Amino acid sequence: MASTTFDPVTYKIEQRREWDAVAPGWRRWWSSVERGTQALSDHMILLAQTQTGDKVLDIATGYGEPALTVAQRVGPSGRVIGIDIAPQLLKIAQDRATAHGLGYVDFYEMDAEELSLPNDTFDVALCRLGLMYFPNTVAALDNIRRHLKVGGRFVAAVWGAPSDAPVEGMPEDIAARTAHIRLVERGIPGPFSLTDASTMEQKFSEAGFSEVHSEKITIAYEFASLDDFILYNQEAIAPFKAILSRVSPERQAAILDEVRNQATKRFVTPTGKLLIPAEVLCVVGRR
Repeated sequence: MASTTFDPVTYKIEQRREWDAVAPGWRRWWSSVERGTQALSDHMILLAQTQTGDKVLDIATGYGEPALTVAQRVGPSGRVIGIDIAPQLLKIAQDRATAHGLGYVDFYEMDAEELSLPNDTFDVALCRLGLMYFPNTVAALDNIRRHLKVGGRFVAAVWGAPSDAPVEGMPEDIAARTAHIRLVERGIPGPFSLTDASTMEQKFSEAGFSEVHSEKITIAYEFASLDDFILYNQEAIAPFKAILSRVSPERQAAILDEVRNQATKRFVTPTGKLLIPAEVLCVVGRR
């Protein structure tokens, strides 16, 4: 099979399309997911030493997290801007902000590698489970750093290894193996492309951040049933849905059957709920 050269422009176009395609799924599932990821948002905000009145940039905000959580911390005297490349997800974020009366939160369709915002503006920048999708990590980090005020802090959270973050790793591993796709390929962005702490710290340092350090935390996703977990993956997880779209209906059925089997063996509780751990690596840097 002939190899293809990675094209970041084409990749971003595909990412925008894929994440927009799952926006209806996120509108359905975001509140269920936040039961698990709220602890991560809270921890990131703590690591960033966020204060009342701060100006905060939330990168790859998706449906508005942790932008809306940090808005509660900074209050009306602060400002929160959330950016993402997927406009349909941003519509969900804006609807949520409006429903909560958060007039000091704004959302913009924008690429973190090409921020069209003033430099030296933000006290805090956050990126929850998005940095691993950026084609040029160091360039993005350098751009983020320049948009912070001197002394400002950036906190990024990325997935741990697939085996340690099975809420996403297990279904995608099964799908990738069945479709003969490499889940992690050197130099190619994806859910598990930035799992190594030392590599992440090095990238932060190369981008000019100081006082760089990292830590791992484990959160837990909860689903009311096995069917809910399967539907969540089919409807809201862009990489998983993209793999399913590339294979025949028969292979799709085989993938879903194996996900069901693995989830039943490993995560179904006696009450029928699913409780799935997820290890996350948090990296902190100061401008």
